[in-house]
Order: sequence, then structure tokens, then C-alpha cells
Amino acid sequence: MIVDIHKHFYTEEHTMNEDTLKNESMGRRSFFGKSLLAILGLSVLKHANVLADACPKSAPTGVLVQKEGEGMAKALKYFEDGTKAKASKKYVAGANCAGCKHFVKEKINGGYAPCKLMGNKYVSSCGFCDNFLKV
Repeated sequence: MIVDIHKHFYTEEHTMNEDTLKNESMGRRSFFGKSLLAILGLSVLKHANVLADACPKSAPTGVLVQKEGEGMAKALKYFEDGTKAKASKKYVAGANCAGCKHFVKEKINGGYAPCKLMGNKYVSSCGFCDNFLKV
């Protein structure tokens, strides 16, 4: 009889542990799945905000802004609106200053930031020049 009780107790405990582990495992899977979705959602929202601010309507005040056709802008064939640079042999659809290595993103101000090639004058994030270098 002691053997039967032990056998019954062991089998019941073992089954309970398997069910418990199974439920915990599903909980972890669910948690990680939801966490991954949350992270992806936040990254999409972050990029949506960047895209919304990508083409500013006016230059910020109080900073030196590079004008098209002046100085380095003329030499590098800089366009404040990158879509106008389609005639350039170096233009690639979707390329703009915001995705360029020379664009100093840390100092962005109203969609404009300094460009290392333009003497640190501010250029539009949706601009383009012939020296575009993808980040």
C-alpha cells in the first residue's frame, strides 16, 4: 500500500509539475512575443517621427544656412530639395542629407543640421549634393 500511495503521489506530482512548467513556458513565450512587438512598434514610431520632420518648410533662425548656388553648395551641386537633384549622375532615389555621413545629426535644429563639407553651415535634412556618402 505504501508503494501504491508513493506511486500515485509521484505520478500526480510529476503531472502537476509538467503542467506548471508548460504554463510557465507559454507565459515566457507570450511575454517575449509581446516585448518584441512593443520594441518593433516603438522603432516604427521613432522612424515615423523622423520622416514627418524630414523636409522642413523653413530654415531655423540664428544659424548659418547654406544657400543653393553659393560657395561650396555650387561646387558640390547642393539642392535644398533633394528630389530636384535627379539630373545628377550621383543621385539615388531616397538619398538625402539626413542619411549622409557628413550630416551632423546630433545638432539637428528644425530639420536642418551642419554639414561637414559645407563648412558646418546648416543644410536641409532632405537636401542632396554630389558628395553624398551613405551612413
